[in-house]
Amino acid sequence: MRGPRSEVRKAKDNIEYVRALEPGVPKIVEFYHRICGLTHPSSSSIDYLYDVRETGLRLDVGRDGIEIDRLCNEFRDVLPDSLVFACNPALLILKVLHKFRMHPQLSELKKVKWSAIPAWVTIEKSLGG
Repeated sequence: MRGPRSEVRKAKDNIEYVRALEPGVPKIVEFYHRICGLTHPSSSSIDYLYDVRETGLRLDVGRDGIEIDRLCNEFRDVLPDSLVFACNPALLILKVLHKFRMHPQLSELKKVKWSAIPAWVTIEKSLGG
C-alpha cells in the first residue's frame, strides 16, 4: 500500500481476511480459531502437551494429534478450500515470476497441474499464453 509519507498504514488483522472468505467457505472462521488454538504458541496450544493427573502433570505429546484428527473430521469440507486460499496465491506469484525469469527456476513447479487453478488460466491469457 502506498500513501503519503506522513500516513501510517496498518495491515488488517488476519481474522478480517479470513472473514472475507466465509461467504464461499462456510465455517472457515470457526476452523481458523480452532486451528490457531492448536498451532500458535499460547496457553491453549501448550494444553495439548500435557495431561492432568491426580499426581500432577504428565507430558503427553500425542494429544495434539488427536485434536488434529478431530479437526480434519469436523471440518472436512473446509480443509480443501482453506489450502487453496492459503497456497494458490503464492504459487501463482512464483509462476508469474518464472515467466519473467525474475526468480530462480524451481523445477518442482513443473509438476503442478496449472490448468486446475482457474486463476492461472486467466493469468496465462493475460500474459499471452
